Amino acid sequence: MTLAAMAGTGLVGAMASDGWMRAQESAVELWRRVYPDRADAVAAELAEVRDEILRARRARDGAAEEAIAGEWCARLLRLLRQDPQAAQVLRGLLEDAWRPAIVPQDRSQNAELIVNQHASGQGRNYAAGGDLRINE
Repeated sequence: MTLAAMAGTGLVGAMASDGWMRAQESAVELWRRVYPDRADAVAAELAEVRDEILRARRARDGAAEEAIAGEWCARLLRLLRQDPQAAQVLRGLLEDAWRPAIVPQDRSQNAELIVNQHASGQGRNYAAGGDLRINE
């Protein structure tokens, strides 16, 4: 998962938490660094996003929340392309402000997992992110 994807998911999760104001303020400051003229608009959009996320969660509409996260992933990716040096700032926001604001059960959506497998001879490796059925 890319930094932009993790950060977009983290920002959306944080916007649904009690720490949403800190998440909003930190995102706006990041935008102010790269796109100063867009920062106020981003603040207003994030307030709307919070309402959308809370409605989606009340309705148990995971697809809507994923779509919102996808939108912010794309926006953050464009921001990083404009200013690659902002990656370090974004990493810090993700670790220090956005991930900690997410309630524990939502953190699994924003985790990075690296799996290394090696098989030799006639060995086999199986990995799954959910149920795994093997019919041989």
